Amino acid sequence: MPRVKSNVARLKRKNKVMELAKGYFGGRIEFATSGGAPLPRAIAEFFDTFGIPILQAYGLTENLCVAFNRTDNYKFGVVGPPMPGCSVKIADDGEILVRSEMMFSGYYKEPEKTAEVFRDSWLLTGDLGEQDANGFLKITGRKKELIVTSTGKNIAPTLIENLLKEHHLISHALIYGDGKSYLVALITLNPIETESYAHASNLSYDDFADLTRSAPVNALVQNIVEMVNARVSSTEAIKRFAILDRDLSIEADEITPTMKIKRKVVTERYRDIIEALYMSDML
Repeated sequence: MPRVKSNVARLKRKNKVMELAKGYFGGRIEFATSGGAPLPRAIAEFFDTFGIPILQAYGLTENLCVAFNRTDNYKFGVVGPPMPGCSVKIADDGEILVRSEMMFSGYYKEPEKTAEVFRDSWLLTGDLGEQDANGFLKITGRKKELIVTSTGKNIAPTLIENLLKEHHLISHALIYGDGKSYLVALITLNPIETESYAHASNLSYDDFADLTRSAPVNALVQNIVEMVNARVSSTEAIKRFAILDRDLSIEADEITPTMKIKRKVVTERYRDIIEALYMSDML
């Protein structure tokens, strides 16, 4: 009997917390949606705990909606099963192919460009993905961003970068390894989060750049990298990394207004740092 009462009390507390959480959003919210960029799993799980599932979806300009999670059928880390009337398949190279009645008829006055994105009536999305046995689709990266290592392995950097950014300390990450035998990473830190960590840890520093070079911060980032490495294959593991002394910015033309890294710009701007991460192999 005491256990039953304890369970009832726990359920009442949970319901009260869920009611308070929903109250912050007006009290009538049932769910939220997310698209345009991967939703960190920790955020999805946090809100789901309070009865507010965040449902990820996936669509294209050329095909309004491809897949979406439903309130009665959703999973974390995926964009859901294909919507009714939309067929999805994964090509041999991992590219997501789509066919549906909602698909566009072609680019205006650009027949050659239109022909480039179709194969046997399937739309070539340019996105890479995986589909599980229940049809749930997971986006793993962009085909044009694939890294081909010196051993011939194809690696989607976006997946690894997003795993790094799940930690609140990391603002941006760029994985590099094209033509190399292993991967390295450029990492930037959230100034507010990093300084909060410094204050909580009683770390002294002159400025933010000085803080990014401190041993405790580097040790923390090393730990984050190791946790990510434990979640990916050995070929996708980050062997070395460098922390930049400032965050990337739109003003410096390093990221887009939607906070996506301009890979070519950042890679060329920090080429010396990237190459230095491989220098020890040449000594």
